[in-house]
Amino acid sequence: MAKHLTQLKKLTDRLWLQEATATTLQQSLGNLETAFKTFFAHRAKFPKFKSKNSKQVKRVAKVHDKIANTRQDFLHKLSRKLVDENQVIGSEKLNKKRLARSQLAK
Repeated sequence: MAKHLTQLKKLTDRLWLQEATATTLQQSLGNLETAFKTFFAHRAKFPKFKSKNSKQVKRVAKVHDKIANTRQDFLHKLSRKLVDENQVIGSEKLNKKRLARSQLAK
């Protein structure tokens, strides 16, 4: 499986593999292989999952929600402030390439 790791990293649907280093991925593959071998050789029993992990997952999710809510609150307050202070808000789509070629850019 480690041979195919570089090919898997190049696939578009598995771009998340590029975020980790190759040694980390190879090490996790090795750990997985030894776990399978020991399990199917009946040297190990079924894994017992700890409740501590689920508590940590909930704690991290709570922090992520708090950060997301803080960002949303800031954006809402900023947009509300802009609307309250100004009578008209305009937007336009600028053609940056055309502006760079014009006389005004020189």
